[in-house]
Amino acid sequence: MAQRSKSLSRGEWPWTSRATREIRLESQMESQVAPIFTHNQCEPIVARLHQQKYGKAFEEKQVVCRAKGKKGEGFLAVIFPRKAGEPEPVIEPWADGAGAKIAWRGETRFVLLDSVEREVNADRIKAQAGALVCKTVGGKVASLTLMAGGSAEATSAKAVVAQLLPGLK
Repeated sequence: MAQRSKSLSRGEWPWTSRATREIRLESQMESQVAPIFTHNQCEPIVARLHQQKYGKAFEEKQVVCRAKGKKGEGFLAVIFPRKAGEPEPVIEPWADGAGAKIAWRGETRFVLLDSVEREVNADRIKAQAGALVCKTVGGKVASLTLMAGGSAEATSAKAVVAQLLPGLK
């Protein structure tokens, strides 16, 4: 029998986000290597284009961390890439901790990812699903997607998946 993921309040989330180049590793996170590393490996055509455009060799900095989980429990990590100087998104738990609400620049995405199908009735979204994404722009539904079957309704948008795609069982 599948087990539901643990619901966490915002204060219990094992991570936080700060400035673009900063990462805070809290009690649930551990770093096996230096959290920031640089490499210069890419396809030759990309290297040439980068050299032409910027006048220097390609170099990429990456931030790495490992999330330490608990046996039998899952977690949802939100990674939100953005350019330096852009505002941070507002990320908060959604659907009793099985999902996340991500608001940024007039758009909001509601993401549900659970190990079992669940009932959701939050933020004008009603669903019976295990995985969904609903995008709103200016408060109006722009898209509603079910990735693993189920049914969902968000204001005037509806989605029903009667048959799963091959491999999504």
